[in-house]
This record gives sequence, structure tokens and C-alpha cells, in this order.
Amino acid sequence: MINGSPFTAPPMFSVISPATINIQPTTFAELGSYTMQVEIFDYQPYSSFTYFGVTVTNAAPIFLNNQTMKNQKIPFNNTFEYLLPSYGDPEGSPVYLSQSSQPNIIH
Repeated sequence: MINGSPFTAPPMFSVISPATINIQPTTFAELGSYTMQVEIFDYQPYSSFTYFGVTVTNAAPIFLNNQTMKNQKIPFNNTFEYLLPSYGDPEGSPVYLSQSSQPNIIH
């Protein structure tokens, strides 16, 4: 608790300065919702508080522009190359590809 309030210490990924609060979560353990309490004071007997919520999220990578992969028909004994739609991660993280249910004819 902070000064008798129901709030615990601020998250380790937030730093307050005279003009801003820098919030920078960097681990998945920090996903979730937080209630932030900000106190302003002048070392006199009274102070003021305000509160705001912060929710740390992580969105899944997506195919851009709502593109989807379409089913294909490939004639027997032919090679087909499928151009993947553009994809990316909303937070800018690197994106990796994998496939499942791979038939033994795909290389």
C-alpha cells in the first residue's frame, strides 16, 4: 500500500518525471491491467490525487489489409508457388512463419 491507499507500488516499467509518465513494459509477465495513482504535492499539509488505468496488451501478428490465403487447385505433376499475403506485427516485433499438416509433396 502507498500512504494508506489501496494501491500497491507502481509497476516497475513506469517512471514519472515532472512532465510525463514513461510506461514501457518489456516482458509478457507485465501483460494485464493496472490502476495508476498520481499525487501532486507542495510539501504543505495537503495534496491532490488522480487515477488512470493502463492495460498492457499483446496483439497477434496479422495478415495486412485483411488479406487471406485462398484455396488453390494444382494440376497433377506441376509445381506451384504461392505468394503469401503481406503480414506483420502491430507492435513491430519480428514475425516468423511455420506450417502444419504439411503433405510430403511440399518442399
